[in-house]
Amino acid sequence: MPFDLPDIVSKDVSVNTRKIYKTHLNKIADAGYSTINDLMNSPRSVIEVIDGLMPEPDLLPRATLEERMKAYRVKKRIFYSAIFYALSDTKFLDTTNHYYRAFQPLKDPYTP
Repeated sequence: MPFDLPDIVSKDVSVNTRKIYKTHLNKIADAGYSTINDLMNSPRSVIEVIDGLMPEPDLLPRATLEERMKAYRVKKRIFYSAIFYALSDTKFLDTTNHYYRAFQPLKDPYTP
C-alpha cells in the first residue's frame, strides 16, 4: 500500500529527494501507517516500525565500528527526514515530539 503523500508539500526538495522520501514512506505504509494522520496519531508505533526496518549495524558491510554506526545513523535519518517532509505542512512539528526526540541521537556528532 503506497503512502498517501500530497502532490504539493510546502517544503521544497529536489525531485530525487522526494522519490527517496516516498520510497521510505512506502516502507512505513507497508506496516499500516499510510497517511499523514497515521504518522501524527501513532508516532511511537511508527518509530518501532522504523527500528524493525533497520539492519543491525553489525550486518552492514565490512568497515570499522565507527563507520558502520555512521552508516546506520544515515540510513535511519532518511526515514525521519521523510516523516518531517510529510508532516511539514502540519502543526504537529511545531512542538517537540517523539520523532524529534528519536532523530536527535542520529545526528552526526559535532567535530570542530
